[in-house]
Amino acid sequence: MQEKFKEIILVPNDFTEVCANATEYAAKAAKYLDYKLMILHVLKSKASDEDKQKAKDKLDGIVEKVGSEHDIKADSIIGYGSIFNQIQKHAEEISAALIVLGTHGKKGMQYLIGSNALRVITKAPVPSIVVQDKPFEPLKNIVFPITDFTEARQKIKWAVHMAKTFDAKIHLFRQKQSDPGLNSKIETITDQTREAFDKMDISYTLEQAEKKSHLPRQITAYADRIDADMIMIMTEPDVFSPDFSLGPWDEKIMFNEKEIPVMCINPVDLGEVHYAYLSMF
Repeated sequence: MQEKFKEIILVPNDFTEVCANATEYAAKAAKYLDYKLMILHVLKSKASDEDKQKAKDKLDGIVEKVGSEHDIKADSIIGYGSIFNQIQKHAEEISAALIVLGTHGKKGMQYLIGSNALRVITKAPVPSIVVQDKPFEPLKNIVFPITDFTEARQKIKWAVHMAKTFDAKIHLFRQKQSDPGLNSKIETITDQTREAFDKMDISYTLEQAEKKSHLPRQITAYADRIDADMIMIMTEPDVFSPDFSLGPWDEKIMFNEKEIPVMCINPVDLGEVHYAYLSMF
């Protein structure tokens, strides 16, 4: 029997329809994962006592509703200042395992998180799941792109965890390159990934990209064709800073027109703490 986790999903909620959908998604995910849900609302640093009380009353109502409807443990936090700083701060303080962010596409994400939109994802201490209007469905098909970026261990661990929790199938989608060296690297990463999945008894398929260009479009089309419930991508280290970065193709996948949820994973070691059992491979 798979070990159950008592971890936390953090979901920012600014009382908009976008965030209401994200909260509903996070609540259903928390139920399946056996996680606690923490709802974060951020106010201005100089918020009035009246605004603080109104926010608290709204949050209390949301917590009670999602907790009773989904039979999960739920709580809330009110933060003050920049939503970017507050998401990162509270994710670290509560040792969140996941962050769920709601958006209506890239424009919606910018509106929700302001000028620091994508920094929430690239500086998050844990994986972020970007969701649009599509409601939560138990994961059955997860698309796992394989590119020439070598740090895939963290993504493999999350893929194993999700596949075992939801009894889902992983669909490897391998990038096509004209450069022999890059193709060799992709082949090696593919072999290592398959070996890890075989060892953990994970069901998977392998698909090769047809073209060398337009990878985001090919990934999204493939995910739509197999009725995928999630796409997993990894950020990459920024050579000019200690942060991580999202390339243009990452953003296109994140804000895909098919509204498929996307899990964004930074290659950090925090997952070793939350999912020690996955270190077996």
